[in-house]
Amino acid sequence: MLSLVTLALSANHEDLSSQFGPAQPQRTWEESYALAKTLIGKLNSIEKIRLTTGVGFGLGKCAGNIGKIDKVDFPGMCLQDGPVGVRKTQNATVYPAGVTTAATFDRELMYMRSRAMGLEYRTKGINVALAPAIGALGRSPNAGRNWEGFGPDPYLCGIGGAESVRGLQDEGVIATAKHWVANEQERYRLVIENIIGFNSGPILYSISSNVPPRALRELYEWPFIDIIEAGAASVMCAYQRVNGTYSCESEEIIKGHLKSDKNGNLGFKGFVVTDWFAASLASKASTAGTDVVMPGDIGLMGAAAGTQAASDGALTGEKGATRLDEAALRVVAAWYKTGQDKGFPSLDLERDATTEFHAQIAQRINTDGTVLLKNTNKALPLTKKIKKIGVFGSDAGPIPKGPNSCGEFHTCRDGTLAVGWGSGGGTFEYLIDPLQAIEERAAAEGATVESVLNDFDYKKIREVAADKDVCLAFIQSRSGEGLAAVDGNVGDRNNLTAWHGGDALIATLTPICDNIVVVAHTVGPIVVEPWIEHPNVKAVLFPHLPGQESGSSLVQTLWGDVNPSGKLPYTLGKKQDDYCCKLISDWAGFAPEQDFTEGTNIDYRWFAAKGITPRFEFGFGLSYTTFAYDASTLSISTPKVLPDVGLEDVLFSVEIEIENTGDVEGKEAAQLYITYPSEAKDSGRWLRGFDKVKLAPGEKKKAIFEVRKRDVSYWKEGSGWAQVTGKDYEIQVGASERDVKAKGSVRFA
Repeated sequence: MLSLVTLALSANHEDLSSQFGPAQPQRTWEESYALAKTLIGKLNSIEKIRLTTGVGFGLGKCAGNIGKIDKVDFPGMCLQDGPVGVRKTQNATVYPAGVTTAATFDRELMYMRSRAMGLEYRTKGINVALAPAIGALGRSPNAGRNWEGFGPDPYLCGIGGAESVRGLQDEGVIATAKHWVANEQERYRLVIENIIGFNSGPILYSISSNVPPRALRELYEWPFIDIIEAGAASVMCAYQRVNGTYSCESEEIIKGHLKSDKNGNLGFKGFVVTDWFAASLASKASTAGTDVVMPGDIGLMGAAAGTQAASDGALTGEKGATRLDEAALRVVAAWYKTGQDKGFPSLDLERDATTEFHAQIAQRINTDGTVLLKNTNKALPLTKKIKKIGVFGSDAGPIPKGPNSCGEFHTCRDGTLAVGWGSGGGTFEYLIDPLQAIEERAAAEGATVESVLNDFDYKKIREVAADKDVCLAFIQSRSGEGLAAVDGNVGDRNNLTAWHGGDALIATLTPICDNIVVVAHTVGPIVVEPWIEHPNVKAVLFPHLPGQESGSSLVQTLWGDVNPSGKLPYTLGKKQDDYCCKLISDWAGFAPEQDFTEGTNIDYRWFAAKGITPRFEFGFGLSYTTFAYDASTLSISTPKVLPDVGLEDVLFSVEIEIENTGDVEGKEAAQLYITYPSEAKDSGRWLRGFDKVKLAPGEKKKAIFEVRKRDVSYWKEGSGWAQVTGKDYEIQVGASERDVKAKGSVRFA
């Protein structure tokens, strides 16, 4: 299987997008609502309730179900995880995680990943994909579910989310963007976790994310604007409280921020579904604007969250009937919008949805998303001179009892890391581990491989490393959902060090081997200071979380079949204390609270505001070739008149010429940053564009950035989105957040 898949990719690496068929037909929201009103008009209250609460939880493989109504030929809907592919079933692809996909800085690959994923959902007859994840955003690098999304920059996360929605819904599958909103840590997210021993003290309420208005709008809600613009048909509200009120029960953030189309709000037209057991009271959730309560049985928060609750309280009387009609209408409108009323496959979760084409897409995301952080003296790619290869670390090898041996939520601690744990993971049809792939490739190259997978067998490590031409050291760092603890990490990471003594493994190698390549499979930032500057550590690769095609992708990068072009989708600090935000893990009271006092200054904006020099900045990544930006070619178009342009419309464009000055083909992800005038009150500097260009040696191309009106806007409480007139916005184009190649400015009348 490995040889066939790898060879197939080599033959088709740049011609993947053409293999998709036509997109499934979709309706406009106006058309969908008109059809939905006709259908809803034929239903009684009990039937409408059937559309707005889950049924049959635990009776099948679907994570949730919306009931069928035979008299109007509504077949019901299956809702299923997750962000890396169809979970809880065989015959599905486990794609690279969001963090790996974000590192590609490639819109096309973001779309292709979800388009292929959407085809698998559709093939199995799954109506609603519980994806993409765009929250947690990544306020803290320790947060357990950051890896499911696209990184802590709201622009990058928003583009990743929007392309994911387009991909899923182009296959006629409803995309559910999650988790709305400011869902930024796992510990204390759910009261039940106290009962099963995850929290250090008793709590009666989930943690409250206390977020200032501007940060809420400019950071945590920003990516949701993008997914709504992309046509998202569903949004999932989260477990935690926001400014003291449960996310799914907050009229302010659901009826107001999310659904209202006035005063700068998002104008969402699809349905809002709770995370599973997130509603403390279904009646409160419904009153707040939540449309579907899942899973529809008794909630783990100690109160009814099902059909009975949905039919009392707020849903009785004239007001309740109106709210019930609206909720049911939104569900059916989403069904019509994605064209599921015509020709949607029957449900069969075991139907084979895998193809070699999908494996190729997964490999391409990995190769283009692998970040090369160090490459002294062109240690990579490996050459024919490399005859003796040492492979070290448990992360290089297989999961001892098989990739699906650690339970439904993949709570493995041993073997190679391909995805994090929890409902955001996948069910592996196969997992190609690095050692398997390296051994096969080395044999083809006439090289030998010797491995030590025991991270702590230092004597054996020294013996094996002594005569090797290259030593490949594999390290990892895991995290996941707060429903499980792995090695004492309750979803969130306790620290940013490599697991299983990874630093000690490298320290054991450095006196013995003078050509060490470190490969880090990690959910996000790790501290690399103990070894990053050691002269014998010649190269460092971050493939992050590569899914099932881990080894098959890695060997193509190691041997130079593909030039790595990933960029860091976060900042890599030198120590834990470099980062702004500490997670709460030892709350003494009954109602945990987390004050977001940093405002909008997270990740690279925090480092800039505090004058902290990172080890590697946001957007950093090396290549096997070199690129030159011609500052003299920087061009900024004349902006349109502000009042004539919608918030999501292009206001002006920026171009710059880039040349491949090396001797191999490569791709460069150029980045656009905008610094707001001081009148915008601490808006500072934001990523506002990226463009990935492919260049042959000596070739020149233009990177092009289209800047929307929203991209130069800031949130002004009481007024909505505002722009500064008569003052300069600084335009910066570069290879990373700190490697600026050209500057210009623009101002608006």
